[in-house]
Amino acid sequence: MGGVPATAGGGCVVLPMLTPLYHKFETVFQRCYCNAMRGILPIALVVTILAAGACCRCPAASTAASPPPAGDVSGALHGKATYYSSSYQGKKTASGEPFDQGKLTAAHRTLPFGTYVRVTSLASGKSVVVKINDRGPFGKKERIIDLSLAAARAIDMVEAGVVDVVLTIIK
Repeated sequence: MGGVPATAGGGCVVLPMLTPLYHKFETVFQRCYCNAMRGILPIALVVTILAAGACCRCPAASTAASPPPAGDVSGALHGKATYYSSSYQGKKTASGEPFDQGKLTAAHRTLPFGTYVRVTSLASGKSVVVKINDRGPFGKKERIIDLSLAAARAIDMVEAGVVDVVLTIIK
């Protein structure tokens, strides 16, 4: 037993007389470590996913409206409004009612059918109260409501086509 150190598997230097003991310890350590990791790894994975989710902003179930500016009416939604093409006239809406461009109606992604909403154009300052009877708008997330032609005329947005609005839920 010369005093020449031997290198064990992991690059550790072990004296020759301790090599069998080292290997036995290494095997036990690996088994314990692997068993511990079976319990810890799923928890670590869940924590990592939750932390990553908290760091990013997901627009999933929101109305895609931007938050109201400071000092604004609580509960108001801000975004862009568009209006229906006349090609939808008479077609069935998501609520089952036929679309009538002469009525004050609108489409919203999440508000319940029958909800009344005040739509105020930030460009003209004019408001109109509409009844939600359809789903939409679809496509661009900043668009929060599709208005009937009658509602679009009431707030002077027909020429512009898309305007910034504030929605206030009436009932």
